[in-house]
Amino acid sequence: MGANRLVLDSCALSALAEEKSGVRRYLERAIEEKTEIAVPTVVIAESTTGSARDAALNNVLRVLEPTMVELSEELAREAGALRYRARRPLRDTIDAIIVATADASAGSAILTADAGDMAALAAVRRRSPVLLLGHH
Repeated sequence: MGANRLVLDSCALSALAEEKSGVRRYLERAIEEKTEIAVPTVVIAESTTGSARDAALNNVLRVLEPTMVELSEELAREAGALRYRARRPLRDTIDAIIVATADASAGSAILTADAGDMAALAAVRRRSPVLLLGHH
């Protein structure tokens, strides 16, 4: 992997909660390499329901203890600029926030199952590689 920080999107977080082996391999490697695991707080908003269905996801967050990255005004503006420059629709705003979060910390990579949208956004600055779940 070679990243200093692994930023998870909602697909990666959900895959962890569902105990899918592909994402587990990435995380085992990240832990072995002492890679920081980061989750933008907007991913929590996108992934949770406020119901009992959140139990598995809450357990993953409790065990992982990821760095939670809050959306600052500066990060929000970076995400907006990325979305605009990549010519992505408003519905890709959270993906733009995830990419901006990764881009803000040198040596970051993004873990996702949504390669198309993330890759288009990450291509704007080419700072953070996109790692696709299930395709090593």
